[in-house]
Amino acid sequence: MYLSDTLSRATMKETGGDEIHHNPDPEMLNVVHSVSKLLPMSESRFKQFQKATEEDKELQMLFEYFKKGWPEKKVVQKICYHTTKQDMLMLIHEAHLGITKCKSRARELMYWPGISRDIEDLINKCSICEKFQKSRTKKTLEQGRSEGSANCATTLGPAFSKGPAQLTEFTN
Repeated sequence: MYLSDTLSRATMKETGGDEIHHNPDPEMLNVVHSVSKLLPMSESRFKQFQKATEEDKELQMLFEYFKKGWPEKKVVQKICYHTTKQDMLMLIHEAHLGITKCKSRARELMYWPGISRDIEDLINKCSICEKFQKSRTKKTLEQGRSEGSANCATTLGPAFSKGPAQLTEFTN
């Protein structure tokens, strides 16, 4: 069994959630702190994300799932999006890279339900992106010959297709 399969399928029977919060592994703390120090955002942007996370019902629900485990059955309910969604859409789209690259850029940084649809809607409404978008219509190949192509086929065609015997007939 591959490592990725093993890690996803070999779950622990007891999570020991309280022990983790009271006695964290020092090595894991170093990893977490080094990752948070390397995040490509300013302190004010980090505080903005932290505040939005505390106010976002969906992220709070995910945090509860992380602490207590996933529910046995799927919970269906409407969830409010975080307050920074429009700001993040503008940051993703500010370079006018197009739908595919904006989605790729967004996947690296953030997530909310419907992010792909929101990006597509924003870019489809953008006049700058519409102006520079590649045309999806294919040009049809025009049928017909130019003046030089008919002469070339009639004079050189027999010489190269039949060999030396035809070449002597051609020169006579």
